Amino acid sequence: IDTDKLAVISDGFIGAEIESVVKDALEKSFVDDIALDTKLLERIAEELMPLSISQKKKIDDYNKKIEELNIKSASI
Repeated sequence: IDTDKLAVISDGFIGAEIESVVKDALEKSFVDDIALDTKLLERIAEELMPLSISQKKKIDDYNKKIEELNIKSASI
């Protein structure tokens, strides 16, 4: 499995989305009796629209509001 390629393909995905891709690929691999490989993971990932894209406007609006209110992260 080409992890470098998967890193590029999954850019913008959150952890739960990556987990979903892996679980879906594992299930497909098992059900269809095919190898779990980079191509399968890539195909499954391409079918998923990450929240960073589907909710981009909402995320941008939240980030703008946070900036306007000068809210600081508790972890910094």
